[in-house]
Amino acid sequence: MNGRLYHDSNRRLKALAGDLPGPEEIGKIVTPAIEAWRPLATPNKKDADVPNDEHFRLTPNAVSDLVARIRAIGMNLKRQGLKGIHFHNGFQRHMIALAPQFDCRGWTESKALFDDPESAAAEAPTQLTGRVDVIWARERIPVAVFEIDSTVKARSFQKLKEAAAAHKFWVYFGRDVWGFKTFLLQNDPMKEITPVLIPQTFVPSFETPQQ
Repeated sequence: MNGRLYHDSNRRLKALAGDLPGPEEIGKIVTPAIEAWRPLATPNKKDADVPNDEHFRLTPNAVSDLVARIRAIGMNLKRQGLKGIHFHNGFQRHMIALAPQFDCRGWTESKALFDDPESAAAEAPTQLTGRVDVIWARERIPVAVFEIDSTVKARSFQKLKEAAAAHKFWVYFGRDVWGFKTFLLQNDPMKEITPVLIPQTFVPSFETPQQ
């Protein structure tokens, strides 16, 4: 390359570089994207209000649709022969994949603070640290939280009960359906939590699963 071509090329590169955004401009572009994917903790009702804005709530039709989809996910996982932790983890992955269909973003294993169920009635209950199985949010504001269990766990209930989210779903894929229903009747008289029972056997979509 002769000198003239070199200088012309160098001049064009400098001009191009001058048109590129600087570090501050790049930061303004990149930071929101990074922030959006940062792990999201589940706020406690003691520390945050449950959002009243309709933007952070699901419509009744959306809730009904979501319950049907959750049940279908569970039945398909059972048909695949998944059990225990493999069923649980598979369910979490499906719930994350489902979130965008409800205009939400999902995270698994969301950190949460909640009262120890054994001391919840005390004046100063013991605070426990745990994780909510799945949380959905819009603009990082919680919309729904999900616990997925094969046994009736008081801690799962407590995490849902104290979560500052408009919708709370307890997905149960165990066999003690009577025990699960009885627990909710005794501990959730206001029906703040939406139970979703996964049938033990695959039920075709044109049939209504027994609950």
